[in-house]
Amino acid sequence: MSSISAFTACRARHLRRGVAILSATVLACSLVAPDAHAATGACRSEPVVILSNGYTLDINATIQDDASDVQSVNWIVNMPSGVRVVGTPVDNGKVLGPKDHYSYSSNGPAGSYSVGVSAVTGTKVSMSATTDLVHATKAHLSHDSASGNSNSQLWMRVSG
Repeated sequence: MSSISAFTACRARHLRRGVAILSATVLACSLVAPDAHAATGACRSEPVVILSNGYTLDINATIQDDASDVQSVNWIVNMPSGVRVVGTPVDNGKVLGPKDHYSYSSNGPAGSYSVGVSAVTGTKVSMSATTDLVHATKAHLSHDSASGNSNSQLWMRVSG
């Protein structure tokens, strides 16, 4: 049987304190969201639009530019008549944040959704976008993608 000395108890206390400080630091750093993912050479906007009919539009745009050059990302969402947005867009932590702007219209034909996105940038860069229509049961119903350049409108159409 070994005895615990004052030295061993003091070492254990310092070790616990160090682990607590390290854990708190890691947690604090994980809660701070970056403004954009410029480290990958691109920035992203990934809103999720929840609709009154139980569907969700999972949309995203990847802009091959530094976030400081992106002035705005403009989303247009056209939905069937009678469908409305029941929640504000969620950006999944990949934020351009206040640079995102949304416009909604409920005057389309039944089961048809179209999403347009444009990125206003100081320099012309390539960009791509995707839209997925998902039902509340998590069933994936439709997918579309588009690619082009900034300062122009990309359109995607999904149905379900």
